[in-house]
Amino acid sequence: MFRADNTQGWLEGVCGIDDVAPLLDWLLATPGARLDLAGCRHLHCAVIQLLLSARPRLIALPADAWMARFLSPTLAGLAGVPTESGPGPGHPTRNPHE
Repeated sequence: MFRADNTQGWLEGVCGIDDVAPLLDWLLATPGARLDLAGCRHLHCAVIQLLLSARPRLIALPADAWMARFLSPTLAGLAGVPTESGPGPGHPTRNPHE
């Protein structure tokens, strides 16, 4: 579910395809928008694609263990948050010969 105020938005629980249009509208209307994903348990791939293309400032990554394991390495770049695992395969700062 997506909800927002004038400067900050939250993606919480299950965020499905129905959250994409309101999220996009809010991102377009809110310069400097900050987005909190801490309460998110599921993100539809369209929501992930929107986050990757719109590149909002993320102030919290998902706290859910599965989400953290599989999505934090991808979304951390939007938040500027380092990950325990470091860059993944194919990341430009990773030595391909490691």
